[in-house]
Amino acid sequence: MTTKPSNVPSLEVRTDHISPNPFQSRKTFNEESLRELAESIREHGIIQPLIVCPNGAPGTYLLIAGERRWRAAQSVGLETVPVVVKPHPGDDALEELAIVENIQREDLNAVDEALSYQRLLDRLGNVKAVAQKLKKHPTHIYNRLTWLKLEPEIQNLVVQGALQGDVRVANALLSIDDSQKRVALAQRLAGLNATIKAIELACRRLSEKIADANEPMLTRARRSAGKAKPDAAFIPLAALREAARNMCAQCDVKSETLANRVGEPAWTLIVHSANETCGQCSVRDVAGACDGCPGVEMLRRIIEVQKIKQELSKKVKRA
Repeated sequence: MTTKPSNVPSLEVRTDHISPNPFQSRKTFNEESLRELAESIREHGIIQPLIVCPNGAPGTYLLIAGERRWRAAQSVGLETVPVVVKPHPGDDALEELAIVENIQREDLNAVDEALSYQRLLDRLGNVKAVAQKLKKHPTHIYNRLTWLKLEPEIQNLVVQGALQGDVRVANALLSIDDSQKRVALAQRLAGLNATIKAIELACRRLSEKIADANEPMLTRARRSAGKAKPDAAFIPLAALREAARNMCAQCDVKSETLANRVGEPAWTLIVHSANETCGQCSVRDVAGACDGCPGVEMLRRIIEVQKIKQELSKKVKRA
């Protein structure tokens, strides 16, 4: 049996005679939250009536506010719910009411909130007008709208609660030019429950990697070497040998060849050893973990020096 406040005139309407607001911008409802609400309704009834308006056919109504209560009431088998009937406000006002009701809820995810703003933006024409209508700061609206620039797969991670809806996360992901790699990284980070700082770091590393891949090899190597001290543009061969020995000390493909060659170690052996060693690392799947690894930095410098020498050798042969 439902309980109604005495100062709110309401009537009982069948739940199946009520339709959801077609302008509802909330696309997902937290199942756990709905279950808790349903249990409360089962025990105490619906305290606050739903707000509805006529929906054309006699005895049918359209929800203006209270869709969660309506859904929860249906889930516990209530045949009727208390409602307050308002005149139909018109489609524009009905959409605006749905948006206002949604954004006033603290559990609204960033993507659904952004979709709400976008619908108002399409109608009002500019963010300032939307901000004035909703009593929100324009910066907040701009930040939320950032999520709509990302792929649906990434937006779904936010809707599901697997990825944080902070604008810093959105901006970090947008710094990655490759859409496919951006989605793959977002899914991986969501699975790791990464922090915002870890997400920013992982995105920066991937963005740099993509930029490096698109840069001519010799230019990239010289640029990286130029960051070092002027007298350390090239790593001494002895240092390379020692670093390689340390890197591969626990690798199952290590060999005396690598440790005792007079010249530089075979390039394929270095790559194979590095892959085997990194493959055994217990934190290799943690975003940003490789950035502090001295072995990884050593390999980067080996690659840079090796490619410079290969390019110079080609130039000498052509000359």
